[in-house]
Amino acid sequence: MVKDNFPIRLKEARLMMGFSMDKLVERAGGAITKQSISRYERGIMHPKHKAQASLAKALNISMDYFNGTSLKIDLPMLRTTSGNQLTEEELVALEAKISFWAEQYLDKEKKAGISTSFTNPIPKTPVSELEDITRMANFLRQEWHCGDGPLPCILRLLERKGIKILITELPGDVWGVSTWADKVHPLIVIDPCPGKTTTDRLRFTAAHELAHLLLTFPKDMEPKQIEKLCNMFAGFSCSRRTRSSTRWEASNARSSHLKN
Repeated sequence: MVKDNFPIRLKEARLMMGFSMDKLVERAGGAITKQSISRYERGIMHPKHKAQASLAKALNISMDYFNGTSLKIDLPMLRTTSGNQLTEEELVALEAKISFWAEQYLDKEKKAGISTSFTNPIPKTPVSELEDITRMANFLRQEWHCGDGPLPCILRLLERKGIKILITELPGDVWGVSTWADKVHPLIVIDPCPGKTTTDRLRFTAAHELAHLLLTFPKDMEPKQIEKLCNMFAGFSCSRRTRSSTRWEASNARSSHLKN
């Protein structure tokens, strides 16, 4: 268990800004030495309040970020597309990276006077089989006016709908993760590394993570089955509407007409 997360949070913030230690010293106006930063990141020293404030200003982040109280990242949902388990340190580093990015993203929106919100268009009905998945995938297409063909710009579509997308390097063979910030901001993180993914795989990963954010699964469902259903959802979402779902919609429309 990682007890003091400050070293990891400082290093992740520095790397997210693209700063070397020398650059961070420069941005801090020389108030902190390179040797001190190195010791902070290795956990040998912990900065006093004044030094921490200088680091926060140089990194354009709040002091709360270092304390882990700026945003609440939903760790239980911080699962990976690859299905592999992250180590405790990898999990803390990933949470820090997402927290840093999300805080800056939301702060920029606030300063620009942009107010974004997200509404899940899919009913909170547990899905447990293929028919449920095809119905929900096509219901989403209808609600988001996506048409019948393949989705050409899925990342742009998700951002327009209020889902925040981070493209960054992820651990090992992890392709993507999804989670929530403060339980209201949906986040998807995707690794674009050419050695790990392709354009089609990236689109599929985004749709897979979207399934985790939108769909409701039975509480007793096995994780492997959930992953399988999310893969099905991703396949239908990225390709085109299915005939079986079209028949279901037609049947549903006829039933509705007869009732009326």
